[in-house]
Amino acid sequence: MFDLSTIDLIALSIFTISLLVLAYAEYRRDRRPTAAKPGPKKAASMERIEPSAASGSIMKEVEEQEPRLRMADEAPRPADMVKSKRAADDMEQMPASKAEMAPPAPSAAGPRAAPPMAKDVAKPIERKASITYWERMSLKEEYDLTVTLHKPELIIVGPSGSTTKESETVYQLPRAGQVRVVPVCSGCNISPSFRDIKVQEIDSETKADFKVLPLTTGSYDLAVEFQSVSPEGSIKSLGVEKVKVTIQQKPILLNIGAHQLGVGRKVPTLFSMCGTLFGFSSFLLGRFGVNLEQQLLSWSATAGTGFAGAMMILLAILLLARGIKPVMTVKGIILKPR
Repeated sequence: MFDLSTIDLIALSIFTISLLVLAYAEYRRDRRPTAAKPGPKKAASMERIEPSAASGSIMKEVEEQEPRLRMADEAPRPADMVKSKRAADDMEQMPASKAEMAPPAPSAAGPRAAPPMAKDVAKPIERKASITYWERMSLKEEYDLTVTLHKPELIIVGPSGSTTKESETVYQLPRAGQVRVVPVCSGCNISPSFRDIKVQEIDSETKADFKVLPLTTGSYDLAVEFQSVSPEGSIKSLGVEKVKVTIQQKPILLNIGAHQLGVGRKVPTLFSMCGTLFGFSSFLLGRFGVNLEQQLLSWSATAGTGFAGAMMILLAILLLARGIKPVMTVKGIILKPR
């Protein structure tokens, strides 16, 4: 009998467990399902090759066959080639009658059919022009300028103080494109320089607003030109309307109670000249020993006294002519017992 120590027993048990695990793994591998079993020659060759080498060769073979399979998919199939060939033969064998039945191609020299809306586009829109402006303007003050294209039967009324001039011409405005309004005045700065407006048949009026800033004094012509701008960008003049404007210096405003009075700049200049003349006259008369201020005060007192006396005398004459009437009347009050 062998005398086994504890270490030998542990080693023997580990070896036995390892054998059992190896046997179980082989049993599980044999029972694993496979898609196809290799042939005898291929199995023999695979048995001689190591596992790592066998997997590498299989991957290499798959990579080599992949581009071939892709080219085979992209290549035209025989059935498709047959169909295309049959279609070409049918086109060649088409009878002349079918070719004659096909509609002829439109020739470049032949007349073209007019679009359905050509008549509506050709018919213009009739509009009159009204210019609402300020006939008198002060220097360096901004004013409104409104140009209105409206139907001939309408009457445009501007704000209080402004002037509205209606054109005598009825403008024929095109339906396509836009109408450009260009106001020009040599003594003013007008912004913007022009406006493009779209005129439609359903609109009774179309407005273009501007701002006018006078720069120099005098009388000037304010001209408003109407232009037609086509969709292609070409510009055609339709007509010009002119009005007269006057630019003057800004008046001096005097507040008299609740009222405000505008005084032109010539009035203060006249008062200044009179004051200068009075001062110069007082200086000259003072050299000769005459006090002009005292003389004026005495003259004014004399004139005032004489005017008051004359009024009193006139009143006395009127009283004597018509007679003296009692100023007060006495009424008696009588108390009656009940």
